[in-house]
Amino acid sequence: MIKWSEFAEGDSLFEAFLPEHDRESCSWLLRWSRNGHIVEERRVGLTWPPRFGPDVGDVAQIEAVLDSLISGLSAPPPLETSGDYVPAPFSPLSSEPHVLAALAVCVAEYIEAERALGLNEEETRRYLALPDRAKADGLYPMAVTPERGSRMRRLITLSSLLAQDARAAARRTELIAAVLADDVPAIVRLLEDSGIQAG
Repeated sequence: MIKWSEFAEGDSLFEAFLPEHDRESCSWLLRWSRNGHIVEERRVGLTWPPRFGPDVGDVAQIEAVLDSLISGLSAPPPLETSGDYVPAPFSPLSSEPHVLAALAVCVAEYIEAERALGLNEEETRRYLALPDRAKADGLYPMAVTPERGSRMRRLITLSSLLAQDARAAARRTELIAAVLADDVPAIVRLLEDSGIQAG
């Protein structure tokens, strides 16, 4: 799941998560935490899979659930010791239609690139930090974060380069390994050793 929003009220943090892939449950996860402890979690069904973000009605529904949680803030006793829960950093997800359309194209091009390079599902799961049992086919465009998008474009570029330049094709296995390891210096060195100026 991917964080869609967060809201702090005193020492309480409320986080709303959406499924990022069609193999995940089609529901919101609303998490209330305090002082490193998860106080409560609620699942709220979605009307539509959020491929391009949540439906307006689904947003209204999660806001109503959030309001009910906030109204019960005084219910749990104060938490004096710190817990182990560390909230993930929050970055707003893209919601502009033209950006989401471009991200949908990026997903489709990535799927073609991974097939051309012979990547298996586990390699893609690790490379894109996908949920268990997920593969690139089924990733929602709204879940293509800047980091994930950068990795996808790097693999797409490598696939195109290997198809067009015999010098790069001679180092195919090493280049794929370097890209999957996110080892930019190794990618640059391998390209330069092949007589290709990285730029």
